[in-house]
Amino acid sequence: MKVVIPGGSGQVGTVLARSFHKRGDGVVVLSRTENNSPPWRTVQWDGETLGDWTREFENADVIINLAGQSVNCRYTPENRRIIIDSRVKSTRVVGQAIAETERAPRVWLQASTATLYAHRYDAANDEANGSHYAEELATLESDLNDNKSQADSLEQLYKQNTEIIAESLREIQRFQREFEAVKAKVAIGRSLENLSGMMKSSITELQGMMGGEMGQSMQQLRQSAASGEGQMRATLDLAKEMGSGISRQQEARKMRGAVLFQEYKKKMGMVQPDAAATTGATPAPQPERQKIPES
Repeated sequence: MKVVIPGGSGQVGTVLARSFHKRGDGVVVLSRTENNSPPWRTVQWDGETLGDWTREFENADVIINLAGQSVNCRYTPENRRIIIDSRVKSTRVVGQAIAETERAPRVWLQASTATLYAHRYDAANDEANGSHYAEELATLESDLNDNKSQADSLEQLYKQNTEIIAESLREIQRFQREFEAVKAKVAIGRSLENLSGMMKSSITELQGMMGGEMGQSMQQLRQSAASGEGQMRATLDLAKEMGSGISRQQEARKMRGAVLFQEYKKKMGMVQPDAAATTGATPAPQPERQKIPES
């Protein structure tokens, strides 16, 4: 008997191929990847389009389709789409290949399914007891979607908070730089204030020193001026007194000179008649002047 197993490179397909081959049946496995290690024949196909692999369906007794993406994965939206599409497309192309054969196989067993069961270990998941978990799976899927939405919201909120924190850090750094600049200005201001205080203290001290010295100098100057004024006054008084005495002496000398001159004139007979008349005395006869003989 000739058995063709599309998608027979997986776990179930390998078990079937080994079993048929062991009992002496001809086995052909259709696989997306080429594999020459098994003792049966492996023919490559893509699971979507017709090709040379369709010749294997001629004179085949049984077709067992196991093709489809493995369900051993996370059931993300993309993986679920691939799980469904890989089974639908492979089933469609297998049907087309059978329809084009001259001698169709007597049996077509479609064993590729997309049924999802709950994750459980307390009982077997089969057609009888696994279907009632569909509602539970739908609820779980809805919860997962809700959680995803919440996760997306939290991620967006996290990004916003990260941006806010980054902006806050930048503001803090900017404030720190401004604060350091203000500290520097305050330090300079304090230094200038201390310098100003020192200058004021020095000026006050110099003023005190200079004020004391100038006060002493002014006091000495006043004393000297007062003493000089007294001396000047005394000198002026003395000069006045001496001037008065000199004037008196001069007057006295003048009077004495006049008297002496009058006496001299009397002695010399030089008194005028009117002067004699004025005095009431008879003028004495004037002696002749004697010439001094020339030697």
